[in-house]
Amino acid sequence: MSNAILGENCNLGQNVFVASDVVLGNNVKVQNNVSIYTGVTCDDDVFLGPSMVFTNIINPRSAINRRGQYTRTHVGKGATIGANATIVCGHNIGQYAFIGAGAVVTKNIPNYALVIGNPAKQIGWMSAYGHRLEFDENGLAACPESGEQYTLKENNCYRNTEIQSLKLEEPIMNYEHKNYQSIPSHLNEIGTKIIGAAIAVHKELGPGLLEKIYEVCFCHELGKRGLQYQRQVSFPIKYDNIEFEEGLRLDVLIEDQIICELKAVDLPNPVWEAQVISHLKLLDKPLGYLINFNVPLLKQGIHRFANGKRI
Repeated sequence: MSNAILGENCNLGQNVFVASDVVLGNNVKVQNNVSIYTGVTCDDDVFLGPSMVFTNIINPRSAINRRGQYTRTHVGKGATIGANATIVCGHNIGQYAFIGAGAVVTKNIPNYALVIGNPAKQIGWMSAYGHRLEFDENGLAACPESGEQYTLKENNCYRNTEIQSLKLEEPIMNYEHKNYQSIPSHLNEIGTKIIGAAIAVHKELGPGLLEKIYEVCFCHELGKRGLQYQRQVSFPIKYDNIEFEEGLRLDVLIEDQIICELKAVDLPNPVWEAQVISHLKLLDKPLGYLINFNVPLLKQGIHRFANGKRI
């Protein structure tokens, strides 16, 4: 379909359907009889097993047209989704997660998690090479094939090569939010992860690319941090007691609370700040970000909004 993005070396089996605005990374393998609907994004090296199912509407009714209300689903790098599994829309599959055959996923799945059943429940952890990890009393394990070391910390699994990068990122993120005491602590915690995601994308890609590229990569980083998000989500607007479907469209809505508008421009437009403030008011959301990736230092492009003003 038009506007779908397929990376290099993707392999599509028989009877595969890819809808508009789907994004598949490099080396994605899609087995027979799989439909990938609008709202789904897959990172590199994802495996979609035979006849697995993505949904894209939470409450479908034949008589109700909900086109344009698709709920986003993101599948992280290297994840495997087994044959006949169902992924209920609006949930993120972490990188290298392993979804067993026939499982029904109804919540976010952490990185490296092994889940089975209906509804899907976690029963362990898997290495990037697809082997079950057996952690010792110190929370350490090794992949029997690659020899890579893994650490289990606060019920999250990390490859040891990832630990140092997490430590380097935390001081930067905390600095961005240390003075926002008027914001509820749980929103500050989410905001810290949002800033970290944006910094990771800018550090890797730098300025000068298309906005859509930053959006896809930013959402990938959100998923890695365990955040639920929706991309290009539409909301009707009520005016004069009439509800109009041609309403608001947000770049990214995170945890159904935080609005993120993304830009990649040389010259900021003051209207964009007013737009974020208006969106927060009309949708009754507590916190918003305006992030421009086309800057030498990302902190120059990050603006935060709450209570009808920039903070």
